[in-house]
Amino acid sequence: MEEQILIISKNIMLKRLFLCIVFVLPCFLLYAPSMENDTYWLINTGKYIMNNGLPTMEPFTIHSGLAFNAQQWLAEVIFYKAYDLFGEFGIHFIDITVYLILCVIIYRLTLLISLNNKLIQVSVSVFSCIFLSFYIVPRPQIFSIIIFALVILLLELYIKNKSKIILICLPVLSVLLVNLHSAMWIFLFLIYIPYIIDGIKFKLWKIETQGYKISSLITVSLISIAVGLINPYGYKNMLYVIYSYGNKMVNSSINEMQSPDFKGAFGVIVFGLLLVFVLIHVMVNGKTRLRYALITIGTIYMGLSSVRSLALFFACSLPFLAYYLKEVNFTSGIALEAKKRAVIAFAIVAVLVAAVFLKKYDYTDSMNEFRPIGAVEFIKKNVQVDKMRLYNDYNTGGYIEFEGLKTFIDSRAEIFLKSLNKKDDIILDYINMRKGSLYYKKFISKYGFTHYLMSKSDPLYVFLKEDNNYKKVYEDKEFVVYKNLY
Repeated sequence: MEEQILIISKNIMLKRLFLCIVFVLPCFLLYAPSMENDTYWLINTGKYIMNNGLPTMEPFTIHSGLAFNAQQWLAEVIFYKAYDLFGEFGIHFIDITVYLILCVIIYRLTLLISLNNKLIQVSVSVFSCIFLSFYIVPRPQIFSIIIFALVILLLELYIKNKSKIILICLPVLSVLLVNLHSAMWIFLFLIYIPYIIDGIKFKLWKIETQGYKISSLITVSLISIAVGLINPYGYKNMLYVIYSYGNKMVNSSINEMQSPDFKGAFGVIVFGLLLVFVLIHVMVNGKTRLRYALITIGTIYMGLSSVRSLALFFACSLPFLAYYLKEVNFTSGIALEAKKRAVIAFAIVAVLVAAVFLKKYDYTDSMNEFRPIGAVEFIKKNVQVDKMRLYNDYNTGGYIEFEGLKTFIDSRAEIFLKSLNKKDDIILDYINMRKGSLYYKKFISKYGFTHYLMSKSDPLYVFLKEDNNYKKVYEDKEFVVYKNLY
């Protein structure tokens, strides 16, 4: 009897160790230890909030009187405190911790919505988490992704267990989201709505809803809306995405806001994955859940609209494959468990190798594209910065502000739109100058620049190096600094 207990305990420990390796290994192998261009202004804004309180006017640029909401204020404070206490290690620790928690949530979701099919549960979870690794970066989106995944898990638990206590967590998550990343808060209700619709019993053509009690779900949804006001900027944060995003020129000029490019290796894989997902929806006609179909349609649309929104598909829809494939059995016979483990191990290794190959692990050069370290040090030592009006590009602004210099622009695109700042469409002038539709001298005259910190790929650099009114005072491999001679 004791031997049997020991054998059972040993098997349980081995299974837990296997699952631990399955989820922890991708977290460490696939996490990119890099600082994003956004990370530096997040840290800088968090520092400002801790020292001066929450701003209502933009404090880091050469522009005056720009209305400003620190819509990610809680995330900014978290990143600042982590950096202040532990340096870059603190930033990476947050990312890896969030990634590991996200992997556990997704695995728990696959357990809940599938039969006891370990092969499908583990495989779907690992695939989801591997693709999500491309989006685990030091930005507020890591918090919104984990909140969305957790909301779906809680709603599935509510449907299965019919326990209203589970729903108590949802308003809390609403408050967290509107303070951590309010630009994504409104999308929380794009998850609630499919669950409410699927709870209403009806049949339309071949689609039949599951039908379950939704009165509590509607109540908690309304409470979640009401508690969204618990943030420093009130309704402005709740509706932030409506009046701060959607400008076509900005969306077409900034990579992460553009539609995905399916010409590269990663794009081909993602496109194939989306195609397979849609085909599975068709193949399992009559076996799907309406809520899964609606969420999948919504996240695919968002993912095709902008690169950064693909993360919502990987976190919120890809795990539903465990439901569609729950009855699939790839193995049979006496050595069933051994075959399952072999298939799982092969799949994990294959996808990990592919993912590592795609990510390439060469982050130093990519970080140097938005960290003009030498140029900033030159300016701080050789220029009277309190009288300087500096031109810089979109990607370098966060780092320059982090170093204590006033900038022309940074990667908070919406801050420089008149719809939010109530003063001027600064980013549109910037884009038009780079496209050649705004003459560079008119651009310079409007903003009164005295110095110019540019990458050598900046269109303005092409103009200034041929203009005798400007002198190059610094140059390195990536960047140059010019000043006015007049």
